Amino acid sequence: MLPLWATAVFTVIMLLFTTAILAMCLVIWGALLVRLWFTFTPYTRASGRHLKSIAGTVLAIVLFGSFAWVFGVGAYEVSSMVIDGMINRIAVLLG
Repeated sequence: MLPLWATAVFTVIMLLFTTAILAMCLVIWGALLVRLWFTFTPYTRASGRHLKSIAGTVLAIVLFGSFAWVFGVGAYEVSSMVIDGMINRIAVLLG
């Protein structure tokens, strides 16, 4: 078993990576929602928006959304396991 300081360092490093992955997945979902909004917003000269294709939007939501969902859930699960392991490690040391 690793010493407590090594476990704490590993925990912080893992949480930094999983938090970044979770943030990236939330940004992907935000971009997909913006694309969905632009799909149904008609073109006006003032806004400069064009109507996107509905099929392309649905395909993007299915492909990128499933990627973001899988990696987001994985990042959440890993971070919760790391935190639970650190709590368990401290509880074992305290007796």
